[in-house]
Amino acid sequence: MWEQRHKLSRKTTAMAKSRVSDLKRRLVNLDESYVCDQSVDRHSYLPLREKLRDELEAAEMALMESRFDDIDIDAALAASGEVLLHAAELWQSGTLRQKQKLQAAIFPDGLTHDGQKFRTVTTCLVFSELMKRQGDETKMASPTGFEPVS
Repeated sequence: MWEQRHKLSRKTTAMAKSRVSDLKRRLVNLDESYVCDQSVDRHSYLPLREKLRDELEAAEMALMESRFDDIDIDAALAASGEVLLHAAELWQSGTLRQKQKLQAAIFPDGLTHDGQKFRTVTTCLVFSELMKRQGDETKMASPTGFEPVS
């Protein structure tokens, strides 16, 4: 799945680079037509230049966004592993904002409490996969009073 997304990201980035290059070339051609060749009058030139600049700005933003998808999967997995291995320590030493982010990552749909037990609406994908691999939910470590809902 990551390979497919990465391939799509590379394709999107290449298309965005091509679009940026094309728009820059068109801007240069428009400027040359106006300044050097004088084949475009000022009345036509100004709105065309503004339109191309707006399109170029949007294309450059799309290019930057496409590059955000190009992550180092090994580094991301290593960081995720560290978070899972040290979740309790991260919780205890974290700021309020860090705790909120950790809680949102582990319990994406939040927790409920029925007066006696905490429950999850959904189980985080990582924990669902761990349960599948272990084959038995009773092998999962959980705090007293916590019961995941499948």
